[in-house]
Amino acid sequence: SASHAIDPKAGPRAVWAVLWDGLPDASERLALQGGVLSAARDAGITLGSVQMRGELSPWLDKTQPQGLWRQRMVMPVQTSYPALRTWLSALLRQPALSIDSLDIQRADPMSDQVKAQVTVSLWWRQDRSH
Repeated sequence: SASHAIDPKAGPRAVWAVLWDGLPDASERLALQGGVLSAARDAGITLGSVQMRGELSPWLDKTQPQGLWRQRMVMPVQTSYPALRTWLSALLRQPALSIDSLDIQRADPMSDQVKAQVTVSLWWRQDRSH
């Protein structure tokens, strides 16, 4: 949006300030996680299991009241390749989400079925007191 436009001549601090302001707050974490799962459902993918691991990023100024939380989601998937592509496209449109790794294997070259492991990170601002 125009309110989050970044001046290309701005220094790294100015760019970071805009990115930080655009991050969701911790109160949105359940909606962010739910968005990953509902995007899978919408693509026709059933997730058998989801591993979650979260941590405060250690490289931010610890004197600030809020830190940067990284919530990793590791999801093994067995589905069709077109459904996997649809899901990944939806994930890439989600704010504050990065795809960390993607491992795809196709056992039968004549089938469109694939096994994949998708690892994403969700990012939000987290109060340090929690």
